[in-house]
Amino acid sequence: MNHGTYDSILDMILYHVDSTPDRIAVKCGTQRLTYRHLDMQADLIAGYLEHNDVPRNAIIAVAMERTVQLMAVCLGIMKHGSAYLPIDIDNPEQRIKNILDNARVEYIFSDAAAFRTQSLGAITVNPHSIFSQAYTLKNITRPRPSECAYCIYTSGSTGAPKGVLISHGALLNHTQWFMAAFAVTEADIILQRTSVAFDASVWELWTGLAAGACTVMLPAAYAKHPLGILLTLQQEHISIAQFVPILLRELVRLRQFEHIPCRLVFCGGESLTWELVDLFFAKTRAPLVNLYGPTETTIEATFWRVNPDADRALPPPIGQPIRGMQVHLLDEQGEPVVQPHQEGEIVIAGPGVAIGYVNSPHEKELRFTSLSIDGHAIRIYKTGDIGFFSPSGDLYYLGRHDSQHKVNGHRVELLAIEEIVRQTSGVRCAAVYIDTIYSEEKQICVAYVPQADADAKAVEQSIRQALSIELPSYMHPNRLYELTELPLLPNGKINHNALRELACQPDTGPTVIDVQTSTALQLHSIWTEVLNQQTISSDSHFFECGATSLSVMMLLGRIANLFNVDLSPKDIFDHPVLAQQVKLLGEGASHAERTVCSLTHMPGAGEWVKRRLGWLSSRS
Repeated sequence: MNHGTYDSILDMILYHVDSTPDRIAVKCGTQRLTYRHLDMQADLIAGYLEHNDVPRNAIIAVAMERTVQLMAVCLGIMKHGSAYLPIDIDNPEQRIKNILDNARVEYIFSDAAAFRTQSLGAITVNPHSIFSQAYTLKNITRPRPSECAYCIYTSGSTGAPKGVLISHGALLNHTQWFMAAFAVTEADIILQRTSVAFDASVWELWTGLAAGACTVMLPAAYAKHPLGILLTLQQEHISIAQFVPILLRELVRLRQFEHIPCRLVFCGGESLTWELVDLFFAKTRAPLVNLYGPTETTIEATFWRVNPDADRALPPPIGQPIRGMQVHLLDEQGEPVVQPHQEGEIVIAGPGVAIGYVNSPHEKELRFTSLSIDGHAIRIYKTGDIGFFSPSGDLYYLGRHDSQHKVNGHRVELLAIEEIVRQTSGVRCAAVYIDTIYSEEKQICVAYVPQADADAKAVEQSIRQALSIELPSYMHPNRLYELTELPLLPNGKINHNALRELACQPDTGPTVIDVQTSTALQLHSIWTEVLNQQTISSDSHFFECGATSLSVMMLLGRIANLFNVDLSPKDIFDHPVLAQQVKLLGEGASHAERTVCSLTHMPGAGEWVKRRLGWLSSRS
């Protein structure tokens, strides 16, 4: 297969539809589609859109559960000549409506029952009703490289999400680079784990299909379950997988990680540390690749094959540009930086730079501009990231010059959170910041001053409610601090360093739990580590203490390691109080009984999980 002779990834996928139609293209639990059946379902989706006179280049929303049909629908939308817009069905209804309104979406494909009951102002279609019909795609014109392949929304500084438009040419460039750089073939099995609402999912979705390989979608029930992820790697013989650093750290903590079958592991979404590098290579010899790139530059713009023996005077680099891409640094005057170790804003050029933002001309003008290099004007995207080049040409990431941060792999605009808090009834003023002093991980913190006549408890509840309505869960704060005044610098600006020191102040609440059993004390220690709090008692509520979905995963991993007990995310949601979890752990069920109970109820696990219990037990 000559990767250089295609105009889009659709042509690459269709090559395998014709040459190996009966090869498994995608799996999810017990579900599977061959290349032939994937293409047939995609054609039905494209035919349905054509039958209903949906114009080419429309934006079609996809709000589906994690099934093999999700890939068929997205592929069908691209074959029609339109762009797919993935929607996280767990997002607040208001945020989803804002996205659909901004993108002027007229059609939504959804198989989620709860989602289809919402009033979103667009025609909602269950794709399963289309698969039993006989829609024929008559116009088989392939999209041009300049046309939009997909649209993904990211956090905006005003609180309103902004949609990034990525062309077929940009997607093709990334796919061909990835396949060539990492020798991806039809023998590979690629894990699709990332939520499709985030751009890191894009290469997981399409690279395998373009190479004629098999893509394994991680069932939703496994997503927050560390052992479930590792079991999937083993069960499906995954050769290529990707994890954000904080998730990779949780997986590496588990003894079973040393038996992963991967030939390549990718890491991106936030900064990699040497500590994690050491933990990783202590467990496996699989190569680790560090990835960097904003959504606006098509998934990744740079990469670094991790070398554990590299100079550690600096943090791990983010490497060098992928094929066809260029990275430049600009100083405060907007002039190119030419000296090694000189800091500047990272700007990116090349075929991966996005078309722009959906119906946001002002944002597009701010971020997408031109730069003169050697007398030639090139189109660039200004990332807002600060970095520098080493003498060897490797790029290093230093941080941001604005309020945008990467938290647990998600792009978070602190000003968007701050705006909602400030507008909450009973709040006089507020500041939102990232704390890393008390915790080894980034935490979103809110400091606020209530109005003089406001009820403090009611204000805190109003803040949490307002944020839950407007923002996705990954943007919810871990900690809320009520203050009498915000600390200020001499120039009148907020003193963020003073705010961060709040986390270092001694707690005034209870420091030990009421029930002095061994299990209770050990679990209390786990909670303290996971939640980064000392004021935990037996009646503490896990989620009221600031826990997130990632906290659930961390808790499950540590319980599995310490107690040899495999609880499920549902166990934590059903037993959120510390005393309840102590009782759950002390109920006397054997390790094997617990593992069968929790894992065999996951889609697609069945008898295989029972057979794997020996593997779990032997390495626990």
